[in-house]
Amino acid sequence: MKTERWTGVLPLLVAGVVAVTPGISAAAAPPVADAGGPYTINEGSGVTLDGTASAAGSGATFEWDIDGDGQFDDATGSNPAVSAATLAMLGLGDGPTGPVAVSLQVTDDGLSDVDTTTLAVVNVAPVVSVTSVPSGVVAGNSAPIDLGASDPSVADMAATFTWRIDWGDGSPVQVVTAGFDVQVSHFWATNGTFTVTVTATDKDQGTSAASTAAVIVGPVVVPEAGGPYTIAEGDNLVLAGSATGAGPSATFAWDLDADAQFDDASGATPTLTPIQLAALGLADGPAGPVVFTLRVVDGASVATDTATYSITNAAPSATVDLPASIVAGTATTVKFGAQDPSPTDQPGQFVYRIDWDGDGTVDDTVTGPSDRPVSHTYASAGTVNSSVVAVDKDSDASAPTVVSVAVSPAAAGTPPGTGSLPATGTHTMPIVVVAVTMILVALILLVGVRILPYTRRRDEGSHR
Repeated sequence: MKTERWTGVLPLLVAGVVAVTPGISAAAAPPVADAGGPYTINEGSGVTLDGTASAAGSGATFEWDIDGDGQFDDATGSNPAVSAATLAMLGLGDGPTGPVAVSLQVTDDGLSDVDTTTLAVVNVAPVVSVTSVPSGVVAGNSAPIDLGASDPSVADMAATFTWRIDWGDGSPVQVVTAGFDVQVSHFWATNGTFTVTVTATDKDQGTSAASTAAVIVGPVVVPEAGGPYTIAEGDNLVLAGSATGAGPSATFAWDLDADAQFDDASGATPTLTPIQLAALGLADGPAGPVVFTLRVVDGASVATDTATYSITNAAPSATVDLPASIVAGTATTVKFGAQDPSPTDQPGQFVYRIDWDGDGTVDDTVTGPSDRPVSHTYASAGTVNSSVVAVDKDSDASAPTVVSVAVSPAAAGTPPGTGSLPATGTHTMPIVVVAVTMILVALILLVGVRILPYTRRRDEGSHR
């Protein structure tokens, strides 16, 4: 559209005056404005206006009215570059807009001409991306995914987008209305690798190209700790863990001492020896039930299960270590011992119940370690079945250990009772020694009674 606006005297009048007036030159030709265009740009872009096709002198001015307010104050020059920010301030930053009128005014030597063209702003679809893909996703558990959109239009970025999310697992496409930065959660019913596809539509119905991301979903692992476990002291403990849904790379770890650290055993079915159990405080009975915890890790899946454990006490076994030679009437040292399957009981104290003469009656009860020496004197020569029972700290008694003891007779001329008395325990003096002592005492008393009257009579006679 062409608009001409001249200022000053009408051209024909001027030309006539000049023609009839000597010394006056012809007036300059009026400018002819050409605004170029029409212009079409994308939202968020600037525009370069082109008025270079206008006819004007070198001193002409070029002024532009872009916002249609009748004021030529939005840009100057024959070929100005108008930035996106300036267009946005003029209300032309968001598409679709237009076409709107853009006018150029060219002024030269007081004469002006105006030309008008159009400008259209086209909407641009947003660009979307999956900004964060979750790790450690387990089937059946909700997991978040982060989405982002960018749009060249400030107005579009300030508005909301319509998000469409295909989770790749056959579930319906999820539609969410939100801003340019959104987090959406989803749960996958089964394990596998799923391709998530996302688009966003701006307020002007511009829809982005699809953005995709792969999400790895691990299986649901259900551990089974086995048990309940019950063993006796001295036995190995064989654990029997398992886990449904676990793959070949799954790891099994056990917390046996309840310290919340899964560092006591590894593997689904580990075996622990009494020494290993003792280091965990689990080798001495009776104890329990205590709680064991099994943890299974398979990729992102982490799950635990518990079982109980008890240990029963086991009685010790008694031992007897006889010297090479045992002589009647002479004190001899017999070493009694105990073997206990508990690494905790073994270094402790035992009670030994000793039957020296094999009559079924406990003659001595002594306390000591697993190699306790005891002194005893056998009264007479012969063979006797001595026995001992060992009792541990948990009051469990062993079966009697019976040994055949060969007692040699004392050497000729050896006074009875030469052997020393026992060092410990309560013992009976040899019968022979007791009998001889009693006889000697009786004889002394008898002789004394008979001699005493005779001595008195002799004393009386001498006094006469």
